[in-house]
Amino acid sequence: MTAAHGLRWAMRTERRGVRLRSEGVRGMGPIFYTVRRINGDYAELVTDEGQEHSITMFLLPEGTTVGSRLKLENFQWELLEL
Repeated sequence: MTAAHGLRWAMRTERRGVRLRSEGVRGMGPIFYTVRRINGDYAELVTDEGQEHSITMFLLPEGTTVGSRLKLENFQWELLEL
């Protein structure tokens, strides 16, 4: 199941009044990232657990630079102050 498909399923289920369990549902808590490098229009991120990700700069908050700390929660990015 893709993340987008899972989100649509969760939204449809929530509208029906079905209570969702949080176990196994990714995206329920915040995930913290550090920007390792910027390569053109993409930022290469690493989580606090060491997982690497690449994401378009367009989706990240204005002011994001190499070394920035980011929080992803509820599908929204937040630039954290150091």
